[in-house]
Amino acid sequence: MTKPVQARSFDAVAAAYDAHRPSYPPALFDAI
Repeated sequence: MTKPVQARSFDAVAAAYDAHRPSYPPALFDAI
């Protein structure tokens, strides 16, 4: 993959994480 594609993929993951953060404990993500 090219870096721009990886960056967009990461942004999508970060956005999803931000959207769901209030309903999931941070420890859950630390464990993954």
